[in-house]
Amino acid sequence: MNSFLAGWVSEIHANGYIAGVYGNPAPVSTWYAGGTGYGAVSPSPDDVWIAKGDNRVTIWGLTLTDAAWPQDQRMHQYFLTTNQSEKWGGVSIVIDKDIEDADVVGGNGTKSYSFSYTTIDYPGAYATSAFGINNAGQIVGQYIDLHSVAHGYLDSAGAFTTIDFPGATQTSANGINNAGSIIGTYYDQLGKYHGFLYRAGSYTSLDYPNAIDTQPNGINDDNQISGVYRDAATNPHGFQYQAGSFISIDCPGNTFTGANGINGDAQIGGGVAIPIRRFCMLAGHFRIARTGERSATHPWGLTASITTSKCGARELFLARGHHRPYRYTGLGQQHRHKRDFR
Repeated sequence: MNSFLAGWVSEIHANGYIAGVYGNPAPVSTWYAGGTGYGAVSPSPDDVWIAKGDNRVTIWGLTLTDAAWPQDQRMHQYFLTTNQSEKWGGVSIVIDKDIEDADVVGGNGTKSYSFSYTTIDYPGAYATSAFGINNAGQIVGQYIDLHSVAHGYLDSAGAFTTIDFPGATQTSANGINNAGSIIGTYYDQLGKYHGFLYRAGSYTSLDYPNAIDTQPNGINDDNQISGVYRDAATNPHGFQYQAGSFISIDCPGNTFTGANGINGDAQIGGGVAIPIRRFCMLAGHFRIARTGERSATHPWGLTASITTSKCGARELFLARGHHRPYRYTGLGQQHRHKRDFR
């Protein structure tokens, strides 16, 4: 089979096309690594479409190693059924559910979308903010109770669950990936600020080594986490975290870096200060967007567009969550007169 695929991929490439192959995780693994008595498919397919009906809306963790086809080369057929009807180009089609991060061929016609607004209020709360959402529509954020205590929450189709780090005095849920892993921040009993990862019912505290506080802001489907920490001199730095390992992120030529949103390719969006700027880190390189410039780069992610404000040194004003102005000093420490602690 691998020999056949190698010949097929070669011919596809020879005719100027890219090659994509569909299969379940077991044979796909052998295309990448080979098997007993035979080697991997070479040249390798450009994209793979993996059929695994596990109802997980993610392209990662599919038995196949995540190191295989990692650069916008995967599709996952995650929901296998015979009664899902969707309308494409005005035509109703019974179709399985997929998530795509690969080169795909589109047909004629366009898919129409409609949008509506839904108010989100945690029951009995004084105030509610929404900070993150995944492809399944699960929303995470923070609510303030009637005693002015902050809690995180998970909203799944209108069913709310409180997210409180054990023993914390205040908690915020900042982001969620397609596997349902949640990142956030909490204050301990001594008033110290920490990050956390909530995954499969278990909490893990996240503290950048020797930092005075740590704030995770984004998480992707490979459980790579981006955020901000402050060193012993209270200077903010960005970070990337995965599986117990931290990497510090400092935009060259600037002070006070903040790392915020992270996508499936570990591309990170964030902000720097003095003067206030924005950056987008792509494959280890930084691009700065200066004051007044409009860009697809946003301090809190990679997909929004915003115009930077002409603020004083180390002060950044943003619309976030429920679209009220927040004032941050040093991109990590909030002005103490605001109610929400994020």
